[in-house]
Amino acid sequence: MFFVLTIASVLLPSYRYLFFVFLGAFLSLCLVLFMQKELTRRWSALACFYSFFALSTIYSIIVSICSGPTFVSVNMLALLLLHNLLMLDKTWRIALFSFASSAAYLGAIAFFKTPTLAVDEFINVFSFFLLSVLLGTYHSTSQLESFDLKRRAEIGEITDPLTHLYNRKKLYDVLQESCHGDRSTPVCGIAMIDVDKFKQYNDCLGHQAGDRCLETLGLQFAAFGSAHDLLLFRYGGEEFVAVSKTHTDEQLVALCCELGQKIVALGLRHPAAQRPIVTISIGVSYSATALQVSYDQMISQADLALYAAKRQGRNAVCYFGPPLSIHSLDAKPLDLGPIVEAVFE
Repeated sequence: MFFVLTIASVLLPSYRYLFFVFLGAFLSLCLVLFMQKELTRRWSALACFYSFFALSTIYSIIVSICSGPTFVSVNMLALLLLHNLLMLDKTWRIALFSFASSAAYLGAIAFFKTPTLAVDEFINVFSFFLLSVLLGTYHSTSQLESFDLKRRAEIGEITDPLTHLYNRKKLYDVLQESCHGDRSTPVCGIAMIDVDKFKQYNDCLGHQAGDRCLETLGLQFAAFGSAHDLLLFRYGGEEFVAVSKTHTDEQLVALCCELGQKIVALGLRHPAAQRPIVTISIGVSYSATALQVSYDQMISQADLALYAAKRQGRNAVCYFGPPLSIHSLDAKPLDLGPIVEAVFE
């Protein structure tokens, strides 16, 4: 629109000074669009847009007055459309801003132009105001729907649909970011979690019951992670992963023990287990300094510790490292050897 107005102003010798006005307005718009991409705070970007269009309204009033009492200006008509098509804000707020801009423009025109031309300007501005509100409402609705679909797609890409925890892809994204991105808070501990004898659970109660069990466990894991600064992921099947960035090895093992006790306390029925309730086994791997071992190694170590916990009878926490020493949760303090296993009973 600004290109069209610029060409028109250049073709009319009497109004070539308008070229600089339109050029300045166009460059200002480009600057605002650039700033909108750079600024992360929504209100900062909106303030830039509203400021730009307020200044543009002043431009339009000055140009319309300077053009003479017999010239109908189209600047304000273009601005009314741009108000609603370029800004993404609440519809009523944009409409109110457009109305205020139109009122200021028409008020100035009423003092400086002939009554006949002022009426023509009023009809034009009012018509474009209604058109801009309709187009802006449609545009805003379409944009919001597009953003919502994109947001849902992004969430679905990194979220497990059954447990609503982060999925395996998100786990690797977090590990990659910790490895190559901000290392101020790197991942220091990984815990592999497995639901004990889950295949037998499905065989006895059916896959739908198994899905409900995983969904319940997912809710418990999510709540526990939020309360204790842990990131929980569904790794696949009945396996989950907990990631720590802030805990010591002792704290992480103690939290894993507490999580196991909470699952026991749920009392979910498991007819195929030795204890007729659902339990979990956890293998923990820890790196005291960032990148002392690779994250692939930490996952492998946590997996080995998990299988050590299962070999010791399940319903246990095992901390990776040779040799193996076993301590019940009643032992105070919990002695962390290179491998420590704490049984929930």
